[in-house]
Amino acid sequence: ASPAVALLVDAVSFVGSALLLARLTRRGTAVGTGALQRPLDDLREGIRFVRANRWTTLWFVTTAFSTLAFHGPFDVLLPTMLKVDLGLSEARAGWWIASIFAGGGVGALLVSVVVGQRDLPRRFMTVLYCAEALTLVSMATFAYLSRMWQALLIGLVVFGATVLSEIIADTTLQREVPRALLGRVIGLQWFVAIGLAPVSFAVAGPLGR
Repeated sequence: ASPAVALLVDAVSFVGSALLLARLTRRGTAVGTGALQRPLDDLREGIRFVRANRWTTLWFVTTAFSTLAFHGPFDVLLPTMLKVDLGLSEARAGWWIASIFAGGGVGALLVSVVVGQRDLPRRFMTVLYCAEALTLVSMATFAYLSRMWQALLIGLVVFGATVLSEIIADTTLQREVPRALLGRVIGLQWFVAIGLAPVSFAVAGPLGR
């Protein structure tokens, strides 16, 4: 029932967001037929920019794939593995997951400090995709967990690499996307990232059997 509930919540959120966007108007304009037309025009302009710039298209496709490959296995399969395969109690499984996030916090802090002191690497797009690939490859090592210190270490690598890719992606968007289109392009990125999460939840169970 959980995947169905997740899909329902996502659909309700999407409809609610669309209705709210339909009511948005720019200051000094009257509410009327333009109230719906303006957000649709903004959406089309954002999509045109993404399609016209190959690097944004590739990054959005990568984000979609990463969402499908990450959220379902981490949020659905990992807790199940800890309780069923390793036989941990709910309390113990909670401590293991807390260790993963603790390691992730350390990894994120280290990455933030290094990037903050050195700025982005010279071949930052290559580093971006390497970091994203490292995140997904490291996810596979969760299947071999047997000690809590391993959970801490894997969390450090997974979330450290995730934060590195997000820092590079967000900084690149801020630098390369025209300010007038920035909100629309970032909105599309989040739609891709969040919108596919329920799909990842839905397919994780059947594929994990």
